[in-house]
Amino acid sequence: MNLTRNEASRASIEFTDGVSLEFQTAIEHALASVGATDHVVVADGHAGVDEKRAHDALLAGHSFVILHAKAGQLTKVLPGTGITVPEDAALFAVKRREIPGHPNRFHTTVTVVPHADAMSVTKGKAGKEGRAEQKKVSSPAAQIESIADTIAWHVAQPSQLDSGLYPPNKANFGVVTQNCSQSYDDLYIWDWTNGNGDSQTASVRTTQNYYIYYANGAGQPPYYVILLDQNGTAAPGSGGAQGLATYQDGVKAFGLGTTVLSSTILIGSLSLAQLSPGASTSSPVETTIDYPITVMADNGHGGTVSTPFTIYKDVYNPNDKWGVTQTGNQAANEAAWEYYENSAWDALTQTPDSFFYWSGQMYSGDFNSGSVVGFDAQCINGVNYETMALWTIPANPGNQGPLDCQLAFNQSILVEGFANPDATGNGHHQIEWWTCASSWSFDVWDLVTITGSKQG
Repeated sequence: MNLTRNEASRASIEFTDGVSLEFQTAIEHALASVGATDHVVVADGHAGVDEKRAHDALLAGHSFVILHAKAGQLTKVLPGTGITVPEDAALFAVKRREIPGHPNRFHTTVTVVPHADAMSVTKGKAGKEGRAEQKKVSSPAAQIESIADTIAWHVAQPSQLDSGLYPPNKANFGVVTQNCSQSYDDLYIWDWTNGNGDSQTASVRTTQNYYIYYANGAGQPPYYVILLDQNGTAAPGSGGAQGLATYQDGVKAFGLGTTVLSSTILIGSLSLAQLSPGASTSSPVETTIDYPITVMADNGHGGTVSTPFTIYKDVYNPNDKWGVTQTGNQAANEAAWEYYENSAWDALTQTPDSFFYWSGQMYSGDFNSGSVVGFDAQCINGVNYETMALWTIPANPGNQGPLDCQLAFNQSILVEGFANPDATGNGHHQIEWWTCASSWSFDVWDLVTITGSKQG
């Protein structure tokens, strides 16, 4: 075991046996770069995990990080709270802290970089003559620096929780945050013509805050409510236009076409009650949840009393030149959205494999010799999003635990590149695209344990 203190960040880092020197150096540098001050314990899943050490770290409010995490690790550490590793991952990091002002109510944060096997990458190309080709390519393993940066994000990011969503004191509730970070390296554009196309790294990072309430006020059968408040960003390359492969205005252009988010119930008899936003091509986009419940809360005299509480949030997010629409199967309790470029082209309906039908609008002047039209900044830099959904689930008779629930998260991005006739060297208007998708199943939650609502 190796304990170091990074004086630049004032964070102390404890590396257990098996963590490589390369990872140690990268993690120390990443934590220093964000000014992290917390204590962090880092283990390597290949070498095994000391679950007692993990338990002690989490009870102390520290972050416990597993590189090369293996399914089933942390099974005995605070079971039911959402911190068991459900499937192999390149990174699995967790921290758990008491919610300020709410004794014995906890906020658990899990940050994941999925294993390459959980990601799917497809590359396609087409010309104005309409021939489209697609092929699956191997998913790149996450780079050490990218994983280290994600650890720093996990450790140092300020809480994004909305205190307005906290119920009155003594009500039973808890919060679970799932951070999912992916990057797709070495995305090459037009490399089939000259063998040395430039490359870029597309990325997507999503934070999902799940507020879980026990609605047990008088006059109602008790039930649980799960609110998802999800936000994040997707970008076709790092650093905006400077990070895009062979980006030249009018010659070659590259941007983000769509990003799709989907959360689905795998285990649990939940009902999807609300989700937002709806379909919109305007800016800003309103995202709102308004759901009244009744909880048992502090009566001011040491006991509790049935108290109305409304789960409410209303936000407006800029969405200039982008559209959003709900997708997925709501009847199957799936909350899903697609954000799509809606300026230079309508990425929702004008798909790459049908480029033949809409290629003309992507070129200015004479179609046979014209330049690629200019892209708006948001297409080049990426898109920010916020979505919300709310599910309900009835309590077991007598609120006996466990009451298990499990969710799955799927996300994909579509990045597209366009070239004028001369840019690729083969005399054709060209489109090339990458579809990068990933999926992740959360650990099984026990809603009784998470909300502290066990009776007796």
